[in-house]
Amino acid sequence: MKRASTYIFSLILSVLMVFAVIGTLLLAVAKISVSEDSAVKNIEKNNISDIVYSQLEKYYNEKYYSSGIPSEVYMGALKSDIIEENIRTQIKYAFERNDFNYTDSDFSGVEENLEKFFSSYAEENNIEKDENYSEKLGNAQDNAKKIISDYCDVYKINTLKNHGILTKFYKVLDILPKAFTAASAAVGIILLLIVLFNIKEIATTLYWSGISLIVAGIMGTAPCIYLLAANYFGSFTIKQPHIFTTYTSALNSVTKYFLIFSVCAAVTGIIFLVIYAVVLEKKRNYNPKVIK
Repeated sequence: MKRASTYIFSLILSVLMVFAVIGTLLLAVAKISVSEDSAVKNIEKNNISDIVYSQLEKYYNEKYYSSGIPSEVYMGALKSDIIEENIRTQIKYAFERNDFNYTDSDFSGVEENLEKFFSSYAEENNIEKDENYSEKLGNAQDNAKKIISDYCDVYKINTLKNHGILTKFYKVLDILPKAFTAASAAVGIILLLIVLFNIKEIATTLYWSGISLIVAGIMGTAPCIYLLAANYFGSFTIKQPHIFTTYTSALNSVTKYFLIFSVCAAVTGIIFLVIYAVVLEKKRNYNPKVIK
């Protein structure tokens, strides 16, 4: 009867351990993925600044027919490294929880080109450089900074802020370390309870924890393989290429991290079962009367 109760309690604890392990893995992935460093690496790895440059060039080529300002005036002063620096700055401001203002953006080269273009146009057409001229020049420079900064907001931070999502994101970010610690502690406590329930046959702990890790690993691996194999995130309908690439690559990266962690959990579980089998075999060889 005592052996049966030990088995039942161990089974219950092993089921609880499965979910505790999955929770710990998810929170570990979140800690790694939701950070300034991870966000910056994502834009570097996928050359997001080059995509933004192409999209800006396309925008100003189309805008020429209404503004009369050639695309070269803007793009001649923009390089991928300048765009990437602005993207980095906006990400940094977001994680530091500071409001980013496009007026703080450093696109001095674009402003200088616009000033030269306006001055040349005014001289060629005998336009007086009065207050009206200065106002139009200032508006053009300000509008350029706003548009370029908006294109550099590849994570749509301002949109998230305006919809109140950023505030919720910060709250999740604050509880993430505590949640990870709690989940890890839960795994440790459950493992300790399994040890206590099987104190007379301590090697059995390897069996129950091994089974739990394998099941948790399989439960984590299966959906990840499906999402990646089906290119699930690639089906998102985001029209802007730089936003689409930023988010889909970030989500794929998170999925890959969880896949790796899940596989590691399953492999660890298999190792535990192998060790348990070896220990059991040695025990049987030492005492042939021992029957599992």
